[in-house]
Amino acid sequence: MKGAMFGAIDNDLKDDIITIELNRELFYKKSDSEFEEYQKDFNFWTNEIWQQFLIEVKHAKKDSSIYNKLSNNRFRNRLKIALKFIGEYHVTDGEMQLRSCGNFFINHPMRQCLSAISESQDIKTYFPRLKVRDILISTVLHDVVEDGYNVNVKDIKSLFGKNISDIVDTVTKTSTEKDREKKTLENMTAMFTKMFKNPAAVITKMYDVRDNIRTLKYINKKCRRIRITLEALRFYVPIAEIVGALGFRHFREIKKLVLQYSRELLNDEEVIKELEKDKWCKQQYHQLKQTFEKTKTVYSIDRYIRVGGNNSSSFLSNLMKKLSKKKTASEMELTLFEIVKGLNVQKVQDSWRACVMEEDGIDMEKKMFKCYKLTK
Repeated sequence: MKGAMFGAIDNDLKDDIITIELNRELFYKKSDSEFEEYQKDFNFWTNEIWQQFLIEVKHAKKDSSIYNKLSNNRFRNRLKIALKFIGEYHVTDGEMQLRSCGNFFINHPMRQCLSAISESQDIKTYFPRLKVRDILISTVLHDVVEDGYNVNVKDIKSLFGKNISDIVDTVTKTSTEKDREKKTLENMTAMFTKMFKNPAAVITKMYDVRDNIRTLKYINKKCRRIRITLEALRFYVPIAEIVGALGFRHFREIKKLVLQYSRELLNDEEVIKELEKDKWCKQQYHQLKQTFEKTKTVYSIDRYIRVGGNNSSSFLSNLMKKLSKKKTASEMELTLFEIVKGLNVQKVQDSWRACVMEEDGIDMEKKMFKCYKLTK
């Protein structure tokens, strides 16, 4: 019976190619040819995601639980709707939104979705209590409330359900505080408080961070690079280490890249010359230097946590609760540092498979990914 069921699903998925028709009226500032080019590229990368999805469905036959989750018709339809949604709502005043590195904004969530699909089996393995399907869809939608045009959490809830809207709400920054350290505290406190209730948002956020770090070197403003690198070193590198210590190793790349970029920025002569022109940038530079010196030896060693897979999401939830109660961003940073420092050092050769960038082999010179090259 099981074999017949699998065969039927395979036949249904075999030639499943997506063609999404975007709403032409939303792109009113673009000529027909420009819109057609955008839609063509959008559908090309949508199908890159879809083909990776089909590959993972096929691989997932070894685990019927994840297989049934990925091949579920309702989930497939929701994923299509999510892709169409960002194609139309990452548009402002008739113009396609662009990332600071110069390519279409939608590339950012699409890359994350592609990664999450490739790693979905490991999400299920190391965090069995989390809803993999909701994480996959939330990687697509994670920025649409914060950066999209006229979208709110209620819109996400009505289309995709409460759990996905809660994840999107969790990773959406809302602070209007002008003081940057207070703003960081407000955003982090809100995020950690919500992550305590929904630890799936931790995984979604780390996909966001990893893609931001991978594309960091394409940002022209070096002061902004310093800010992003510092924030990652203070908060996201230790969280990536903790998630990695629980078994899910894919985010360990964040540590590698952030430490590399920190060294480069701290020794960049152009950056050093510009510091006298920008007081805030100078402050961030010195804070990055102090944080890097404190953390580089701790984060260069693989560590692990002795905790069963069924308890991994509870571990993350309790960690987020602990962080949410801290009164300053510095206290949050210190708490994370001490937790990582206190983890057991891996005394034997790492038996987990090496983290390989799943996008290897994909032609990243295509227009939609023109500013995105992987660090080997």
